[in-house]
Amino acid sequence: MRRPGPLLAALMLIPSPPAAAAVDFFGDLVDDSAQLYRQGSYWTLMAGSALTIAAMEIEAPGGYGGSLAEDGPLHSAEEFTDRAFGLPTLGASSLLWLGGELAGDEETAETGRMLTEGLVLAGGMTAGLKLLTGRERPDGSDRLSFPSFHAAATFCTAAILWDRWGAGAGIPSGMIAVFTGVSRVDLGKHYPSDVLAGAAIGIAAGLAVSRAHGVESGDGTDGFRVGWDSLTGLSIGF
Repeated sequence: MRRPGPLLAALMLIPSPPAAAAVDFFGDLVDDSAQLYRQGSYWTLMAGSALTIAAMEIEAPGGYGGSLAEDGPLHSAEEFTDRAFGLPTLGASSLLWLGGELAGDEETAETGRMLTEGLVLAGGMTAGLKLLTGRERPDGSDRLSFPSFHAAATFCTAAILWDRWGAGAGIPSGMIAVFTGVSRVDLGKHYPSDVLAGAAIGIAAGLAVSRAHGVESGDGTDGFRVGWDSLTGLSIGF
């Protein structure tokens, strides 16, 4: 089992944003948390809970052997998501926030700040459930399987980027999130229900942060439209 100590120590060395912004950050987290009980986040969590329970009824207790061959072209991508989309995602969002602040780029700073808030919120929810449930991973490495923080982090990121920059950023981010979720099952790190629960938590957290920051956006193309807003979430139509 890999030890998280060196990674956590490295993240502690990341420069903190300006003091005033850091103080406001905690107040924003309170506002973000309150938005979890509003329509978009609430129904996301309810739907995610139902899908999670359904997945638990059909998944194999011993985990899955993996459908992506170790010598296949996507296996390296799986290993990359394993290393990059856990706690390092939070470090990257903090650096984006800090970089925007130092460069005087308000758009970048706001995006980084929202991502950091969302990942902290999603991370807190997943960490609490991991400790509460103590579910063993399919590969037996530890008892922190439920829910998946990798799924929560990537789906939270996709939701916020879609709100901030529209479908052009949201759809690719969503595809990466889906691949990450599949890879967690394929690598034996999670059961499907772990991933579904993490995805629901991540989307709900992303919606909450976007709503707290007053962001309600969407995007699409002529004819077929894919939209997103922080009140209702995903909408597809013509």
